[in-house]
Amino acid sequence: MNTVLPTVQRDERSHVQPHSPPVAAPQRVARVSLLDRVAMRLGLALLTWSRRRGAVDERQAARAHFERDRAQQLRDRAAERTNRLLAVLR
Repeated sequence: MNTVLPTVQRDERSHVQPHSPPVAAPQRVARVSLLDRVAMRLGLALLTWSRRRGAVDERQAARAHFERDRAQQLRDRAAERTNRLLAVLR
């Protein structure tokens, strides 16, 4: 990696310095409007409401109910299959 900086050529009669970029004047930043602040508060309230503890418990209860029903269906199918396999052929 080259770490040598380029040299500035100087004229014998005058001292020449490298040009520096002009400094931009600070721009005025627009303030946030009342409507934007209200929208931000409303969005934050919706996020916190959607992540409330009750919603998680309801999802877990629904998942447990689904798993119980699925296990019951599997048990019923296994019992029916066993009965059919053990039935006397006519």
